[in-house]
Parts: sequence; structure tokens; C-alpha cells
Amino acid sequence: MAAILPSLSDHNLSRSTIRRLLIAHTLCRVATIILHGIFEQRDPASQGQVLTAAESVVMLLKSINLTDFPFIDPIMGHLWMTTVNVFIKEIRLHVATGMTRRSSLQDMMDSAEFIIATMRMFSAKSSFIEAQLTHARQQYMTAIGFTGRFSRQKRIWGYTRDI
Repeated sequence: MAAILPSLSDHNLSRSTIRRLLIAHTLCRVATIILHGIFEQRDPASQGQVLTAAESVVMLLKSINLTDFPFIDPIMGHLWMTTVNVFIKEIRLHVATGMTRRSSLQDMMDSAEFIIATMRMFSAKSSFIEAQLTHARQQYMTAIGFTGRFSRQKRIWGYTRDI
């Protein structure tokens, strides 16, 4: 679905066009997460699609300069929350069973933290994104627990540096 959308790597695109394309690309990937999420308990292929789509959102966000956008459509708060929930679910799976489906625990934590940091960038301009950020932080902190993770907690809450 996202493959038919114009690429974000075209340097001739305006900031507003890139921002609209970011929304469209993210929406396509989150639609994949939601649609395959229905079947992921029974279908390993759907599990893989969910994780691939979430990882793709992170790669997409890393491919653009988010500081170019003074604001973003608040719907992104919901889309990012859906994405971070995939990583939080994988982290909880690791905590409960000692395994993740594909990526390492560190990769899942880094991806969750990146999405949370992205939400934090835009939370001051959107009360909806701020509410989603608060929920994401709480879910993430619950998933990782507090033992041995203080440095990560400080990074998430913004006390040491922005991610």
C-alpha cells in the first residue's frame, strides 16, 4: 500500500508536502498494523507484518528531519501510539518469556523510545499528542519495569538528552 505513495526522499518536495506524505505513509503502515493485528495470535505471517510495519514507521521517521516541522497533524499521536504499542507488546513478551519474535529486546526498546521521543517533540503544540505521549510513557515504563533501567527512564522523561 505505502509503496505506491511518492517517496519522501525527493529533495524537491516542500515541507508541507513532506508533512502530508509522512501522514499518508504512516497511516498506510498503521493500517497494516491494525489489519494484521487481528490475526497475529494465530498467524505467524501476520505477526511478522505487524512488526515490519511498526519498524517501517520508525525508519520513515528517521529518514526525515522532524525539526523542519513546527507542528504536525494531531492524528499522528494516535498513529504513533499504535506503533509504540507494537514495541511495548514485544517488550512484554520478552519480559514474560525471555524471547521476542524477531528483533532483540534492545532494538524493541530503542524503537519504542524513538517513537516516544518523536511524540515528545510535538506534544507541546498538541494536547492530543501530549495525552498519547503520557499514555505511551506509562505503558513503556510498566513494560520495562524500573529495575536496572534508571538511565533509560531518565532519557525517556527528557532529563539527560532528547532522543
